[in-house]
Amino acid sequence: MGSPGPLFCCKVKNMAIDIEIIKKIILPVLDEMDLELVDLEILGNSRKRIIRIYIHRQGGVKLEQCEKASRTIAEILERDDVIQERYVLEVSSPGLTRPLKTARDFERNIGEKVKVVLGDEEKSLEKTGTIHTVEAEQVVLTDGDNEHVFNITELKSAKIIIEF
Repeated sequence: MGSPGPLFCCKVKNMAIDIEIIKKIILPVLDEMDLELVDLEILGNSRKRIIRIYIHRQGGVKLEQCEKASRTIAEILERDDVIQERYVLEVSSPGLTRPLKTARDFERNIGEKVKVVLGDEEKSLEKTGTIHTVEAEQVVLTDGDNEHVFNITELKSAKIIIEF
């Protein structure tokens, strides 16, 4: 028997993308532009990765602000070589139909009418009202003379009700 063929060995980088590292990089950029990070999602797989960033600004986000944020963030991510795989970067405002998930989401929408679903896998309770106050993780909705108080941890889903 002859000697075995050549042995090739290579080191493969961990392809996992760390959301916290990306947040740490982009938060100062957004802050400098007077923009707030609403959400950061990493979707897809290593063949087609999407990094989706939602931003907010009091009074709304303009297209030019999304473009500038996207260009600046892309330059920094490339320069710092944070992501070793191909990706598409999307930067946009969350839009009116985006679900409310955090206390900050509710704070941003005080005075808006919302529909919330509270509970767990076994039991759900649906409430509709206007966001009155938000303190820490507690939200108060008003519906006429009625008040509904809930903790963010009880939240299954919440959306703004758009009235025309």
